[in-house]
Amino acid sequence: MCNIGKLAATGRITLYGNYKADDIRNSINAYKAIRRDHPEFFFLNRAVSVKYRSPSTLEILAEKRFTNDQIRKINSLFRNEVNSLIENTADMAEIKKEKEIYKRIISKYSYEKSPYSNDVSGLIVYRTGVCESLAQMLCIALREVNIPAITVEGRISGSDTEHCWNMAWVKRKSYINRVPYHLDVTFDLDSIIIYKYFNLTETEMLKDREMYGREKIFITK
Repeated sequence: MCNIGKLAATGRITLYGNYKADDIRNSINAYKAIRRDHPEFFFLNRAVSVKYRSPSTLEILAEKRFTNDQIRKINSLFRNEVNSLIENTADMAEIKKEKEIYKRIISKYSYEKSPYSNDVSGLIVYRTGVCESLAQMLCIALREVNIPAITVEGRISGSDTEHCWNMAWVKRKSYINRVPYHLDVTFDLDSIIIYKYFNLTETEMLKDREMYGREKIFITK
């Protein structure tokens, strides 16, 4: 089992003993999945290198993209940014929290490519980003207020244009379990109707896009 906190601190997964090729491949895939699902690890490269430390020890290593001093500074900005997105939402009903955070992201950021625009570090520093970083920030902020959320990878239907958006599982009064919704903050940035892509059903969202690698996630709380 991978210790996520240790991975974030070191960027390293270590295999000991009689490991096999499948163990290496599975560990690399596990790292990539963790990196994708935890955009707050923006300071780690997505690609990894494999290093043999001894005949019985192998390390899968993700290099840090910034110096330790830069990481500390960006992390401080990151914490302030997330706090500003969730500020004064504690007493709101969950659906209202979600909507307020969504609106704040629309008001704070614009769609534009910039250095590191594919992850939250570029969004924090330059206040601009692309669909991936916008979806990552929404995912982080929703999780911060205990709303389960993920980023979804796919493409616009009928084209080769890749795209990212979100799914969130939200409590509703008339439902026992959380209700899954799709949200696309990128498509609402320039929309006259701000919430056109807010909390759509899967059928509604997939009218003009396709999902990659459908996850099966069951949330009962």
